[in-house]
Amino acid sequence: MLLTPLALAGPAPAQTILQPEDSHLEEMLVTARKSATAALPINVAADSVERSQIEAMNVINAEDALRYVSNVQIRKRYIGDANGAPASRGTSAPQAARSHVLMDGIPISNLLGSGFLFAPKWGLLAPDEIESIDVMYGPFSALYSGNTLGTGIFVTTHMPDDFEMSLGALDAYQNFRGYDTDLSLNNQRYDASIGSRVGNVSWAVYANHLEVEGNPANFLTIPVSTGTPVSATTPVDSIAAGGAIREIDAGGIDRYLFGTTSTFDDRTDVVKGKLKWDIDADTRLFATLAYQEASSKLLDHESYLRDASGDPILRGRVRIDDRVFNLNNLSILQLNVTTSRNLLAGATLQKRFDRHWLIEASASGFDVLDGDVRTATMANVPNGQINETDDQGWRNGAVRAIYTPATAHWLGKTIVFGTDYGRYWNQNTAYQSPNWRAGTHGALAERNRGETRQTALFGESTWGPSPAVDVTLGLRYEDWQASDGLRTLGALSIDYPERKEQKWSPKAALTWRTTPDLTLQARAAKAYRFPTVTELFQSRTTGGYLVQSDPNLKPEDATTFDVSLTRRFAIAGGRARASAAIFSEDVSDAIFNQYNVFQQATFNTSIGRVLTRGLELNLAAFGMLAERFDLDANLVYQRSEIRENSNNPATVGNDFPRIPNWRGKVLATWRPLEPLSASVGLAYEGRQYNLIDNSDDRSGGYGYMSEYFLVDVKASYRFAGNVEASLGIDNVTDELVYYYHPYPRRTYSASLRWRM
Repeated sequence: MLLTPLALAGPAPAQTILQPEDSHLEEMLVTARKSATAALPINVAADSVERSQIEAMNVINAEDALRYVSNVQIRKRYIGDANGAPASRGTSAPQAARSHVLMDGIPISNLLGSGFLFAPKWGLLAPDEIESIDVMYGPFSALYSGNTLGTGIFVTTHMPDDFEMSLGALDAYQNFRGYDTDLSLNNQRYDASIGSRVGNVSWAVYANHLEVEGNPANFLTIPVSTGTPVSATTPVDSIAAGGAIREIDAGGIDRYLFGTTSTFDDRTDVVKGKLKWDIDADTRLFATLAYQEASSKLLDHESYLRDASGDPILRGRVRIDDRVFNLNNLSILQLNVTTSRNLLAGATLQKRFDRHWLIEASASGFDVLDGDVRTATMANVPNGQINETDDQGWRNGAVRAIYTPATAHWLGKTIVFGTDYGRYWNQNTAYQSPNWRAGTHGALAERNRGETRQTALFGESTWGPSPAVDVTLGLRYEDWQASDGLRTLGALSIDYPERKEQKWSPKAALTWRTTPDLTLQARAAKAYRFPTVTELFQSRTTGGYLVQSDPNLKPEDATTFDVSLTRRFAIAGGRARASAAIFSEDVSDAIFNQYNVFQQATFNTSIGRVLTRGLELNLAAFGMLAERFDLDANLVYQRSEIRENSNNPATVGNDFPRIPNWRGKVLATWRPLEPLSASVGLAYEGRQYNLIDNSDDRSGGYGYMSEYFLVDVKASYRFAGNVEASLGIDNVTDELVYYYHPYPRRTYSASLRWRM
């Protein structure tokens, strides 16, 4: 679509992917990448991030590398947030299953679900290993499922050509202030890597340790109307002498805000190994194995309420003004500990049979080896619940063939065809516990189980009617099924019937190079995003609110178009690309957690039709002013509107939640001296709603979606002896931003890295 690296791709270096020996293939693949896979999409790369840009950013976690990509936003509540879901174009962050992330061709998107709890597994990526990232908007490639309805993110990691070693340490500090909370928070990251190339084998090992004190994600609130008016017979355990903040929330409810949930005490350790083996001149094997241990503790809630002695109040029946509230009934006061051990494995085998054929086969899997969520019934009590999460994961496989015809040019210049497979299973079993901290199991409380499978056949071919024109046509067939659905609640048990769906998804792209420096492209695609296993079979309580699954959900049905114009030119001694694109995304049966006004409950259900239209402008300029200045800037205007919604007709005509009308970003990098670089990053996001009825249009605060303008800076210096030091500040102006939850305040970071 937009700033496609295809336009700049030159001859592939020796270490790039194996490919048929035909110059036309350079127009089909992003051949400038040292990629482990040939599965990069045809003519659809929209934006890209190079290693030089990543080094100019404050990248503490891997997803930070996407901070300045056009029309992409990562919902990140704190450093190391495991729930960093992407948003793009007409896709909001709660719709995580519309983003498909691949690391060296291995899927790391968590397609077990589609909410914040199912964000991509960014923690399996070491920030220092990222070589480049290519991003496409929309499901324009037949090689990929409708999970690219929002965006496809293709990460290429680094493999060494010689012996390499690296040691790094980073410290980040934040003074978080919100309402009556004032906290000093520290974060540390330590990492190491080693790798080499010996003969025809390259290998690399990465280790990463992250310790996090994350700012609170939620404030403690209670509706005023739920309190019992004080009378002579009203039982009271304590009287609040002060500390309650009374305000109107985003939904128009009169509430008391009286504290925060705990800061996050997170620990994550990752060890990862990669192997690239050039078996012979025509055969290559690439393998990855990653092990992760993660824990998150929320054990230190803060109450603003104080009794007459000045002690905090966190439980019991408390009197606030003229009403009494039973804090023991508030699920938001529950303490919890989450732990997991995860394993990712994947391999890709490429074989070139002659100068016209390349075959690639890949297989990968992700498993939760063990894990649980331990939750207290209320603060400071031993009773609670243990939710076992160890029986979940996924398997993926694909076979792809790339053919460049020698004589039968009516078949196309390049042809890609193949098949892929995905299986996702999930079981959550919850037990009552007399001692939740110790993980003691009591009676079975609840069990949810289910599985989805998806098998696809695809084909895509590019023709060149003239030297300046390419036409790409693709078709994808998908066979989807959901099975083994079970929900057990106490003595009640429901077995859900098996479901099957088959869908065809055509794709088309026209690329016209009107001059050597000017390219016009038009694209169209049909796609289906099938429901995930948790949307179908797992009802759950999140933040005190029940979200009901729906085993009869229809797949999301998307029709997407865009037209772009890209120009390359010289500026200030450097090279630049400017582009403009208009797009339209029309989705029927859009899956969303919405309140049903007729049944008075929240469901994973469908919105009849959502239409998103927009304009995207991009400018990327590199090597200006004698290779000392780079600039990457983008601006987006879009409107995402609900056109049909039988579950809540009053919302028709409203903005779709969490889709801003405006997004804009700038990253400017200056290198005044060879060892010194400095950068400034700007990010703007306009007004948006959190509620589907668009009633949250009052002033900001907890529960609202903030309009924001953030400034980030970074300076790096490379000393003799291969030592590099960096200083960075995120959110320089110390803005308090709410993306429903508060985002971090001004954060200082300092890092030191030694390379060999």
